[in-house]
Amino acid sequence: MKDVSWTRRQGNVTVNETSHQTRRASCFVCVALLSIAPLLSGCSDADKGRQLAAVAPVSQTPARGSLLGKPAKPAQPPQAPPPPPPTRPDQPPPGIDRGRWALAHQVRPWESVAVEGMGINCHMKTRWANGKVEIRLALLGPRESLQAFIRRVKAFHVRFKDAAGGQINEYTVPASDFQWAPATANNGVPTMQFESSAECPFELMDQAMHWSLYWDFN
Repeated sequence: MKDVSWTRRQGNVTVNETSHQTRRASCFVCVALLSIAPLLSGCSDADKGRQLAAVAPVSQTPARGSLLGKPAKPAQPPQAPPPPPPTRPDQPPPGIDRGRWALAHQVRPWESVAVEGMGINCHMKTRWANGKVEIRLALLGPRESLQAFIRRVKAFHVRFKDAAGGQINEYTVPASDFQWAPATANNGVPTMQFESSAECPFELMDQAMHWSLYWDFN
């Protein structure tokens, strides 16, 4: 505690005075020494030192950094929900026939469609799994006819129909997505093919009994 003093004169006498804060601090020190005096009597110098340390005021100031605690972990970005588990042919959902469920997971060949006047046949195979239908289209015919046909067509439309002939679903395939198959495919018959998958509920694929192929010319 810093002493605050001033000087005043009384006649020819100079008087030095200290503030009441200094006097209060001096009284407090005296009281503290008087309170521990009985404890120190009859003790060695080492014991007196330990007792003085025991009654000494403890600093209430926390150590640097003790109020901060452990650093907070950075917030994690929200994560997308995990994908659904893959479907199994032997474990259909409740209410679905096990045989029809297993049949949809198998590769299914469909009746071929002819492109009249060009000697081209279009073959399709499908397989359903995990909420998607896998489609493979193959155009077989003379190489010159296939090249001329693909150049004229802009897109193909695959339409699935139920037993009564009603359309269930339709998928569009750009003609530019067709690629030449290896020369050894289909016993050496020139083939242009396309493979892809599309969203399709099991109930729709289970109803599909027929299909048709349409195309748009450029």
